[in-house]
Amino acid sequence: MVKYRAEVLIFDIVLIASILLWLFIPVYELKSIDYEQMITPLGFQIDFFRASYLLMSPLPILAIFFFIVSAALPLLWKSSRYSLYASTVSAGFGIVMIINSIIFDARYLHYYGYSILPTSDGSFYIFFPSITSFEFPFYFFIASTGLSVLNSVTRSRWIPYGRLTLIDKLKTELGKGEIIRGFLALFNSLGVEYAVVNDSHLRVRDLSLLEEDEKNKRLSLFFDSGEKIIFSKNSDKVIYKDAEGEIRYYNLENGIKLALSKILEQINFNTKDTIKTNDELYN
Repeated sequence: MVKYRAEVLIFDIVLIASILLWLFIPVYELKSIDYEQMITPLGFQIDFFRASYLLMSPLPILAIFFFIVSAALPLLWKSSRYSLYASTVSAGFGIVMIINSIIFDARYLHYYGYSILPTSDGSFYIFFPSITSFEFPFYFFIASTGLSVLNSVTRSRWIPYGRLTLIDKLKTELGKGEIIRGFLALFNSLGVEYAVVNDSHLRVRDLSLLEEDEKNKRLSLFFDSGEKIIFSKNSDKVIYKDAEGEIRYYNLENGIKLALSKILEQINFNTKDTIKTNDELYN
């Protein structure tokens, strides 16, 4: 199952909602009695009484293109934080295109109180008392760009709630009877070299991590050499057997802490591998 950060999904939802809203509500509007200028996704729309004219422009079309690219980049390119930077730049270009559209409108379509009125064989300016306003899509685009900047700065980690610590994650996996799977995910994310003996037995050099079953109880604890940490599926007790054969008992949280410290003792981090594997999900 493909996973995305909640922060990225929130940004995409706001941005896509802004694009859809723009299909029905202009980002900028100049309004008078029986006359209206609007900036739409295709260009400048002018309504006069019952007549409607559309002046196609590449500026709002490019804005839509940049916003779509901005929304797609964090979803399609999750392996690097640079997708967040590129997304922010693309959203910024979209805002620039909208601002350029507004400048064009103010410079050529509405000049010193005179507004343009296209005709079948040209156009002319007429004077209308008018008011201008930015509509909801414009503010939504500003908000989505702000979210993109926030994602870039925080690497999409600005929601503080619902983030489990490493120990809590491993506790959760043990509660599901999948502590080995939890350690596997940890090893893969850190680039740790390990060996899978079976579904309930992992080895990191001389350290064995096991989930308790009858076979492990009878054989692994007493006859195999090396350090062992055994997690019980039915209780919160963790058994640790050191290299000299001494056996100690820990509660679940201290047992997980012990396992993590022993893993760190056993491995030598490969910096390049760590950077490569940690590049997932905008690191």
